[in-house]
Formats: sequence, C-alpha cells, structure tokens
Amino acid sequence: RDAGYDLVLVGVIENPRSIDEISAFSKLIEVESGITVWNGRSSVSTNRNTRKKTFPSSWWSDNTTSLPQTNLLLEELASCLTNNVLHEDPSPED
Repeated sequence: RDAGYDLVLVGVIENPRSIDEISAFSKLIEVESGITVWNGRSSVSTNRNTRKKTFPSSWWSDNTTSLPQTNLLLEELASCLTNNVLHEDPSPED
C-alpha cells in the first residue's frame, strides 16, 4: 500500500516435473481491498528433445541442443502469464 500500487501480481513457480516444462500459480490482487482480481495456473513446455544424446564430436563443436532451455522457458512463462492475466475473465465475486 505504501508503495502506491493499485494491483500486485504474486505467484510461485512449481517444482519442475521435467526439464522441458515449467508452470506457475499466480494471482492478481487489488492492493487497497486485498481482493483477488484474477488467479490461475500458467504452463509452458518445449517439444525439443532436451534429453538427446550428443555425438562424440560434440566436444569440439558448439552443440547446445541437449542443454535445458530454462531461460527460454521462463521468458515464455512470463509472456504466457501476462497474456492470461490480460485476456481471461476476472475472478467471480463472492
């Protein structure tokens, strides 16, 4: 309240079940009243085979296809979350 914000987005990233998927629970709260305006679960994944074995020659090449795409997944999760907050219906009033 003291910071002057009208809405605050809070959430938690779930423990990953695999290296190619990530999800988060979040809620948008109206600060003055403390009422949840929106809540939901957002999830993103990649169809890349991140467990692919590298070839023996990969030690001298710049082959990063087998590495987890954590930063890309987090960026996509943030984008998905933003899209969900902006385009889904608000939480129903009790």
